[in-house]
Amino acid sequence: MNLKDYLIYGFDFIKEDSGYSVIADYLSGATCGKTYEDALVNAKAFILDNALFYFQEGRLMPEARPLKDGQVSVNIGYDNALKIMLRNLMTETRTRPAKLASLLLISPQSLNQNLRFDKSTKLDTLAKAFEVLGKPLQISVS
Repeated sequence: MNLKDYLIYGFDFIKEDSGYSVIADYLSGATCGKTYEDALVNAKAFILDNALFYFQEGRLMPEARPLKDGQVSVNIGYDNALKIMLRNLMTETRTRPAKLASLLLISPQSLNQNLRFDKSTKLDTLAKAFEVLGKPLQISVS
């Protein structure tokens, strides 16, 4: 897994009379916004909502695809990209949240708080979660 594969997702922004339609053909559904700025905010929320849906269904969140000409890049932030990667790893290893919480020596409620997309989480906490799942977090500069 590579952070860059989950950090920036590409969308087609289609200008319409009432605002913008926002579509990523490899994610489920679409979103919109009255202004370009609203559309950007809604696109980020759309990615994170899709991630939650995929994980609730026991599926992996797809990696972002390379941007096509004319697509708008939507950066979800390092924290959220790491959380998607961690949730994908949990899905791949069939690790239930209660089991991961036990391995981390924290309560399931604390784990749920750390995995929320609307809350920031310390890098040390996320790194420890990757480590206990057998995939230590590695940061490199290329």
